[in-house]
Amino acid sequence: MKQSSILYENASQTVFLIDIPTSITLAQYLSRTQQLRFSQPEPLTTTTTSTKERQILSTPPLREPYRSPPEPKTDAARIRLLERIPLVEREYHANLIAPVRDGLDEIRGCYDKEWCLERVTVDSGEESRKRSFEDVHGDYDSYGYGSEAVGSQPPVILSPTCTNHFLSMTELSNAIVKNPSQQSASLVIPGESPAKPHIFTVPALSNFLHCALSTSQPNSAQHLIPGLSKSHKFNLILLDPPWPNRSVRRSRHYNTQAYFDMDGLSGFIRNILRMHLLNPSTYLPPETETRKQSKECIAAIWITNAEKPRKAAYDAIYDAGLVVCEEWVWVKTTASGEPIMPVDGLWRKPYEVLVIGRKGGLEEVGWNGGVVRIIAAVPDVHSRKPNLREVLERMLFGDCEYEALEVFARNLTAGWWGVGNEVLKFNDEEWWALE
Repeated sequence: MKQSSILYENASQTVFLIDIPTSITLAQYLSRTQQLRFSQPEPLTTTTTSTKERQILSTPPLREPYRSPPEPKTDAARIRLLERIPLVEREYHANLIAPVRDGLDEIRGCYDKEWCLERVTVDSGEESRKRSFEDVHGDYDSYGYGSEAVGSQPPVILSPTCTNHFLSMTELSNAIVKNPSQQSASLVIPGESPAKPHIFTVPALSNFLHCALSTSQPNSAQHLIPGLSKSHKFNLILLDPPWPNRSVRRSRHYNTQAYFDMDGLSGFIRNILRMHLLNPSTYLPPETETRKQSKECIAAIWITNAEKPRKAAYDAIYDAGLVVCEEWVWVKTTASGEPIMPVDGLWRKPYEVLVIGRKGGLEEVGWNGGVVRIIAAVPDVHSRKPNLREVLERMLFGDCEYEALEVFARNLTAGWWGVGNEVLKFNDEEWWALE
């Protein structure tokens, strides 16, 4: 099994090249940092497969940049278009042009291979025909579960030694599902036909809540994450919110109807961080001679390139008592390293940004304000982001133990908690092949 999804990184760890399918595949197994806790020398594998390696299905890598909308042909036309873009947004993206270009140039100068590894692919037609479990069984009404009913449900404990069968997802909805084993577990739910059930692989030591998250009551604690105790604290909370977006709504890849209220979504994120992010000033996990528990308190929020989501994410981070200390820019490239869109284009950008917030002042945490890290990666299945566990562990946690929560997750990560109504999407076995 490949040991890293990082194809290139520079000495200062400000520029990375990552293979997205490999990052998701490796995230299904305990990392070296996590294995140290159990003194495991090699990644643990599932008990339900042969010695062949499981590999996530992907789309073929891009060979040519996308055809971008035509840029303004005259200075006057460009000025008119720029006037329609808020000044703060123009300045923000103008400041990213140089770091993005410099990062891509650095990788080209040091890495002479294709910018992604070989993939097991599905064509675009097959990708569109693959229906997620949520498409088949429908979304769950986040208002249909009272807080008392949610709190009274005991956790569902999965077994790695046998297949875990359930009659429907309703049995698991809004309930904490745990795989306490160091081996992966299989979970089976009936499909559209008896011959084609949905089989999910739940990674080692992972926990999930399959639930709809509502932002309509951001100040009501019991409605934040159904079933998750307010006392449960995490060192890292990673969020990929369904920001309102015209093109996304048209494509129907996301359900954003419940999130049109940007203030509500920002308040929801803020309260998640306030409630579930570790605060070392009030609580420190115990340490032993053989067990080092991280004291880091990190929030990481994916944002779109519009001004309003960025402001909402920043507001949520600051309102939760954190400091924005870094931004990680995922630059989408072709297999040969060309950005999929012009870096300085006015219509669409070839990147997405992960905002990193941290508790404590910049002087206390020892980080330089305004740090930008470039993470280049060839795009995969629509909207599927790189799994950054490997980079996050390397940059933030070292060999310390930590607890992580991913909100609005679309696949599970070994050793982490995942929450959302698509939390099992890419753990469905129809998205995996044996190689």
